[in-house]
Amino acid sequence: MPRGRGPVVDDDVVECYKELKSGKSVPWFTICIDRDRWCFTVDQKGTHTGHLESDHAALGAVLQDDSCCYAVLAAAKIFQLVWIPDDARLKDKMITASCKDWLRYHLQGLSEVQCTDREEYDEFLDRLYSREWSTATHATCAPHVRESVHAVMCAWRR
Repeated sequence: MPRGRGPVVDDDVVECYKELKSGKSVPWFTICIDRDRWCFTVDQKGTHTGHLESDHAALGAVLQDDSCCYAVLAAAKIFQLVWIPDDARLKDKMITASCKDWLRYHLQGLSEVQCTDREEYDEFLDRLYSREWSTATHATCAPHVRESVHAVMCAWRR
């Protein structure tokens, strides 16, 4: 458990996380810290479009260049995106960075990713999609094809 006392996790955050894990209706949602009530609250929710890339592009569109937040998104894993843009206020950056472990403690099973600008977010998505492609290819191919694909992927990453 993280040290200290972090913000309370609102029930809506837990419900959205359960919906996201079930894969039913929410591909991502954003979380902000309500400093008046000192709690994590759901800011925005995404809707399934049928394409993972479109879902994640919609998330990228709601991330603001001057405001910190967290986003939880589903792909091969469930990720906690810690969005701390360079243009955000210093106090917001500090609060967001210091409370991320507290949120992850309450929403267990998250893999953390930190981004400070759209370029880093796009790089994260590129890595995410290339890994999913190689994992899907690896699972459905014959053994000799898997070895060839692995060799090509290793050479491509160099």
